[in-house]
Amino acid sequence: MPYQIFPRPQSIQYPGGTVLTGELPFIRDESLPEQGYKILLTENAQEIYCADAPGERYARQTLAQILGHADFQKTAGLEAECVIIEDAPAILRRGVQLDISRCKVPTLETLFRVVDILSGMRINELQLYIEGYSYAYEGWEESFPGETPVSREELARLRAYAAERFITLIPNMNCFGHMDAWLALPELNRLAECPDGFPFQGLYHRAAGTVDPNDGEAFDFVRGLCDDLLRGFGNPPEGEQPPMFNANLDEPFELGMGKSREAVEQGGKISVYSDYVNKLNDYINAKGFDVMIWGDVVYAHPESVGLLPGNITLLDWLYEGAGRFERRAKIASEAGFRFYVCPGTSSWRSFLGRSGNMKENILDAADTARRFGAYGLMVTDWGDNGHWQYLPVSYPGYAFAAAYSWNPHTGDGEIFNYLDEHVFRDASRRFSRLLYELGDYYKEEKSVSFNTTEAFYLMTCQYPAPTSGALDEALETLAKKNRFIAEENGIPY
Repeated sequence: MPYQIFPRPQSIQYPGGTVLTGELPFIRDESLPEQGYKILLTENAQEIYCADAPGERYARQTLAQILGHADFQKTAGLEAECVIIEDAPAILRRGVQLDISRCKVPTLETLFRVVDILSGMRINELQLYIEGYSYAYEGWEESFPGETPVSREELARLRAYAAERFITLIPNMNCFGHMDAWLALPELNRLAECPDGFPFQGLYHRAAGTVDPNDGEAFDFVRGLCDDLLRGFGNPPEGEQPPMFNANLDEPFELGMGKSREAVEQGGKISVYSDYVNKLNDYINAKGFDVMIWGDVVYAHPESVGLLPGNITLLDWLYEGAGRFERRAKIASEAGFRFYVCPGTSSWRSFLGRSGNMKENILDAADTARRFGAYGLMVTDWGDNGHWQYLPVSYPGYAFAAAYSWNPHTGDGEIFNYLDEHVFRDASRRFSRLLYELGDYYKEEKSVSFNTTEAFYLMTCQYPAPTSGALDEALETLAKKNRFIAEENGIPY
């Protein structure tokens, strides 16, 4: 193939010969698929057809790669081999979620750079995962001294910068579980389901992380945080499909262990959970947004889908290559819900990622999304236990997700070449492959670990000294966690 076009086009032909391009017209053709385009560079035709504004941008990007020109807005006076390309994405919503809440809050300059990288990969949605004070909620500055949160002004600037590149910035804030940072404050601890903490999966005692779902004051607090965050996103335009808001609502681990115990015993955990979902959904809908939530609680109780509001969007995470998205995709699809499949970069809880796991995980997600009509694919980039990995470790995960969600037949070589040329800017074309290979070091470890590597776990486990007894205890705890993840995802272990 004469050109390395990323992501690979759905259809490409080379009639032969050469042509000299002039000022190529961009012709709107609504018969093309959404975000689709057609490029004709032949002796008889030099035209570009596009379905919409994103289609025109993607056509220009492709043309720039063909012509070898850095500025894809300028195409006149360059030579190119005859080519006919017809292209459109396999999955319309292609997203990245970046965790900014575990000790690394990126600067605005870094976030602009991330947007530029994602734009080149034709990612069109971005979420910044927010829990605690990684966003500068008004009035809470003195409670979090030394923190460097993203401000409302920075969020607005990022939103505008992304929109210019046809990337939608989706507001994201945890609204039920993962409220640890807030509930650790003395003035808010009373809002917790279990103010004194709770036993976690039989492994250790964990601090309060979930608000009491039946406490009106707790709900008012969450509602106030939502109001503050959404001010940075303006008023949604009327008459259009409502924009999304990711309320998360995942992993309310201690639900039913404390203040809601009686309600859970009477009506069941899923009933209490769905009541909270419906109440928050009504509030966010009234502000002009549709709600996304992680589907872990719902998928654990598939009979409960009838209790959820019909306009909710379910997000299905699964981060192990040996697991499969199909079972939960069937549940959401058959129930008529919009849903995303959400693989991971496999970079968190490691130092250099888990490359082989990342590739298998994303490939299965993209395949499942196409077969079951997922609303979108969002690759997640978490920072569990402190975001020890450097951001570029995640770039191959972004690229594989972008490639497979556009055209699953894009080859590894095309992905690596694009990363080297346009992201890492390595003229030797070696760095991205080296980074990928380094990310496979986990395969040399003695034990099979899920959602982490053994090296990372031993480096970060909280023991006063690395004695043999302490390390043995740490490895046994890791084995218990691995068994739990394997059972939860139907993975042989």
